[in-house]
Amino acid sequence: MLNAVDLEPARINGIVVTHGHGDHINLDTFKIVKEFGIPLYIHRKTLLKGNDRKSKCPRYLIQHHNIQMFSVKEFKITPFKSAHEGGNVGQPHGFCIEYGQANETYKIGYLTDTSQVSRKMVEALSNSHCLVIEANHDLEMIENNPPHHANWKQHLSNEAAADAIAKILKNSANNTPKYIFLAHLSRDNNTPRVALKKITKRIREEGFNKISVLLTDQVKKSQIKKMS
Repeated sequence: MLNAVDLEPARINGIVVTHGHGDHINLDTFKIVKEFGIPLYIHRKTLLKGNDRKSKCPRYLIQHHNIQMFSVKEFKITPFKSAHEGGNVGQPHGFCIEYGQANETYKIGYLTDTSQVSRKMVEALSNSHCLVIEANHDLEMIENNPPHHANWKQHLSNEAAADAIAKILKNSANNTPKYIFLAHLSRDNNTPRVALKKITKRIREEGFNKISVLLTDQVKKSQIKKMS
């Protein structure tokens, strides 16, 4: 996966963990951390969940975070609690990432794997220059073809993501993002076309016509398309 985005592990300055589910942290994570000496930023409850996770990583590489800002090189990262349950989730978080000089600071808001977006989450993500947010499933697709498991209930639908984005944009007095990236799309209960269409339509209805809505992918770089 790292090769697919032209990133050598030795160039990574830190790995920041959102929560404890296996598609976000697993044995491969700890192998990379140990082999390349990369600090692992993780909440204590998340580290302690699962099968003997603590022993898989040298203690000196583990950096416990809570909701206080911490730094990874030039990036200042502020965690905020999200709402996600099940399995070895631990304590789930979203993050605000800031970088730049005092007179020109940029902010990236990141939120995936949450069943809802609270007022505190909206406030944390407001005034981002770039927003990455989950659009996991589509409610119409769920209704027409109900999945065999209930995991989708722990994620944001296209509709919920659109509502959250609208609230974040309306609450942003200083900055509104140039780019919104949709993340964590389900392969079975969503499609890129449906997610883009519904969320773009909603933010245009709210009067935000100069924001590009784009997709993320697990194995390739996202392509930025500037609005004309």
